[in-house]
Amino acid sequence: MLEILERLWANATPISTNFQVPESKHLAEESDTFSGNTNALGNFITSCVLYMDCYPGNFSTDKAKINFIISHCRQKVMKSLRPLMNRADQPALFQNYQEFLKYLHRHWGDQDEKGNAKGRCENSGKQAQRVNFP
Repeated sequence: MLEILERLWANATPISTNFQVPESKHLAEESDTFSGNTNALGNFITSCVLYMDCYPGNFSTDKAKINFIISHCRQKVMKSLRPLMNRADQPALFQNYQEFLKYLHRHWGDQDEKGNAKGRCENSGKQAQRVNFP
């Protein structure tokens, strides 16, 4: 009997005390779609980046990040990307995440982002001046 117990003990798998908390299924909401509204590109990119940061194992390559963003493009944006995607010799922007972001900003971003941001700041300052505090 003792011999059986000794064999069982020798073959037993130790209980691990090192465990990882399982990744939550909903760390972040998946990004909205982007249809070409130049005022929405910044928020769209931010939303995509936040989602990808929550699931880094799914987006470890530039290609995975680019494909994720493209999968959320719609209407005229997708229509503009499709011919480039279907080319036998795809442009470098489909291999390099930073180049792809530059492409999106160049073609679909606010062309006067600094000027418009400055205008919004000035307008918000004027509105704040109108507020009467007791």
